[in-house]
Amino acid sequence: MSLSPVQFALLANAVRAAPSLLNARTCRLRVVANRAELYGVPPAPAEASRRLSTISCGAALRNLELAVRRLGFVPQILELPDRANPSHVATVLVGAGAGCTVAEDRLYRAAFGGLAHRGPMASRPVPPALAMQLHAAGQAPGVATLLVGGAQVRVIAGVLAAGEPRPAGEPLPAGELGRGRSLLVTTVDDGPADWLRAGQALQNAWLTGATFGLVGRVIGAPVQAPGVRSGLIESLGLAGCPQVVLRLGWPGGSGGIDPDSQQATPSWDG
Repeated sequence: MSLSPVQFALLANAVRAAPSLLNARTCRLRVVANRAELYGVPPAPAEASRRLSTISCGAALRNLELAVRRLGFVPQILELPDRANPSHVATVLVGAGAGCTVAEDRLYRAAFGGLAHRGPMASRPVPPALAMQLHAAGQAPGVATLLVGGAQVRVIAGVLAAGEPRPAGEPLPAGELGRGRSLLVTTVDDGPADWLRAGQALQNAWLTGATFGLVGRVIGAPVQAPGVRSGLIESLGLAGCPQVVLRLGWPGGSGGIDPDSQQATPSWDG
């Protein structure tokens, strides 16, 4: 089988909807017959930039997987399939048809809702039941998330504040880390495959929160600053490598859905 131009457009739109941790285009899509190939756009040579670029590609890969399912097909993901071309981060083989689940459809639609949030978050807490759903959504082979709370918030804020230099354009979120819930995404190892999987897990948790009306912000570049990664490992006793922090909460003045209430179904129209 071969994907049609209309199907290609749907996949391409899903890839473009993924957030970039570098505020620039980080990946491109190529479709050949029933293969959707994802390529990273080479970033600056610094390892921190390559790490953030690959994490962004992982987020796009999660969107691409959901888009393939939205078309009614079964995706088979091949990570870093071409050792001779490190920019070829993944290939998604489009297999036999299978219906998209209701949950997958909600995640897919959430990708187009404008995930990034620059404004303040409301002080209303994220209920424990929803926080655990976000935590579970961020788990993947080789990837773990730490649901940050209490003293850990102050520890992370302190480590971020001490990290120098702080990248321009990404203000320190220490004052708001205590609002909403924060997930620290970590990986067992620290190579391209780990970064890619971290991006997939990050996006899955972000989309899950969005289906309940949460907004989010990824703290990426500050985590890559010299001394910050080692400081987080030492201060929090981490067994893996910290990659990014995902902060999710209610938008200022917004209600959203409380899964502890009787209305535990995401409020999507149509």
